[in-house]
Amino acid sequence: MENVLLQACVYLSAAVIAVPLSQRLGLGSVLGYLLAGVFISPILHLIGSNTEQIQHYAEFGIVIMLFLIGLEMRPQRIWEMRESLIGLGGLQIFLTTSILTFIAIILGLPWQTSLATAMILSLSSTAIVLQTLTEKKLQNSEGGKSAIAILLMQDVAVIPMLAILPLLATQELQVDALLNAVLNGREVVEQTISNNVISQLPGWASAIAIASAIIIIILSGRYLTEPIITYISKYGTREIFLAATFLMIILVAFIMTLVGLSPALGTFLVGLVLSNSKYRHALASDLDPFKGLLLGLFFITVGAGINFGLLIQNFSPIIMLTLCLIITKGTILFILAKVFLLRKNSSILIALYLSQAGEFGFVLLALAKTAHVVPAYVADNLSLTIALSMLITPVLFFLVQKMKLSDFSKPIDKVSSDNEDGTKIIIIEMSKFGKVASEILIKSGYNVMILDSSSSKVAAFRKEGIKAFSGDTSNPDLLIKAGIQNTEVVIVACQDPEKSIAITDHIINKYPSIKLIVTAIDKEHYKALYDCGAREIILETYHNSVLACEKTLLALGEDKSQVKRTLKDFETTDFANLINRTSYKR
Repeated sequence: MENVLLQACVYLSAAVIAVPLSQRLGLGSVLGYLLAGVFISPILHLIGSNTEQIQHYAEFGIVIMLFLIGLEMRPQRIWEMRESLIGLGGLQIFLTTSILTFIAIILGLPWQTSLATAMILSLSSTAIVLQTLTEKKLQNSEGGKSAIAILLMQDVAVIPMLAILPLLATQELQVDALLNAVLNGREVVEQTISNNVISQLPGWASAIAIASAIIIIILSGRYLTEPIITYISKYGTREIFLAATFLMIILVAFIMTLVGLSPALGTFLVGLVLSNSKYRHALASDLDPFKGLLLGLFFITVGAGINFGLLIQNFSPIIMLTLCLIITKGTILFILAKVFLLRKNSSILIALYLSQAGEFGFVLLALAKTAHVVPAYVADNLSLTIALSMLITPVLFFLVQKMKLSDFSKPIDKVSSDNEDGTKIIIIEMSKFGKVASEILIKSGYNVMILDSSSSKVAAFRKEGIKAFSGDTSNPDLLIKAGIQNTEVVIVACQDPEKSIAITDHIINKYPSIKLIVTAIDKEHYKALYDCGAREIILETYHNSVLACEKTLLALGEDKSQVKRTLKDFETTDFANLINRTSYKR
């Protein structure tokens, strides 16, 4: 127990020290995590930490990330990106794989090993690219959007790669593996067999098992997941909602592992199926912190896992291989970007950001090694190459930015995940006031988005064709996922004062340019909202009471102009006294 706590302290201390320092120097959090891993590597060896085992747990962050990517992509958006996806992304994979295969064959590797190596190195780091694009606010730039399209195509390409790799197994490597297993004892042989259940089946049976698993996952995601989440959302707590989300992801990952496929692929498919769900933003906002933490841990393990002994031993070949990969891949990406008529700045961005190998390379490399496609000594060198290329890429972009060779900061538009149709108004929590307001605004021709904690209300609005999502509306991440940063007006109609004040305070401080309209249930609630900085505040019962008094006085025969003056004087005096009173007690 003490050793586990010590390891946790080492990892967390490295992250806490290295990442803020890296951010301050403009290097980005990813490079900070990688460098943290490099610096603590001697300490981990000293305390006996199993970096590879920890990396397996950290890879769950990649699984969550692919699930979130699936949630964001949506089938219709993939279709809109088809030119960049199929053209730019497909050609990049094909050309990179072809050229790297040719180079590997020239270096003396068998064609099977060469092809497997090339496929592994053709993939880029989704984690590094997306994280860095977000940090530098380049996700909506021409180059950023094209980079995301290429990454998505690479994620799709993992499917045939996973199917092809076992078919490339060479008899020589299988014999060597069997001899090593025999030499290491009977238990190793049994373990090897048990870990490859699908491989023991006939080809047709293996194909049926894999296809069945994928179909079950898609159909379950389509017809079972949302009713279950609705039930849990209605009768369970937020913690149970989060537990159910993790259960779904882990179960899908387990099924995919059983049939020998990537767990990340399965969760991506589920995310894609749920991309139009009313719970999309709730799922994304709840999982995002865990993804960030686990990915950070993954990057640390990548840095800590660099075998400096092997690097020193094979320094020249590994450095040459890494440089060859970056130059070859970067050149292909730059040329393709120019062919597809992207601007020079965008072409440079794509070439720099996607020239490295990716985290999926470790997964595919492990599979290739297990399937006897890539020998152990080649796998070790490739693992170092992948890690070094990931380490070098943020440095390259940092140097280019400092040299001011190009300006990458100009976005081509403001596109958010749910503001593609020009949503200008978000209504948070659907009270009676909010319902009337939404009907009037929609009839006036405005696109309105509704965020509400009640899944039944959201379901009713979605049946009417209104864009609505369910989730914890006080969660700031939910607002980000909903695209609040690109919204002009937000109406907060929450009847819970505590929740209303928290939402209002967050929006005013985080998004000061947004026009905010808030409803209050009483004068104390009004005062608290006013103290937060809200100025457009509607006291629902107050204004109705004033209106009722106006009609009463008129019915009694009072002069209309005098009634107007009386009520105006009353409101002015009353609100002046109101804002000087004690705030609402939270």
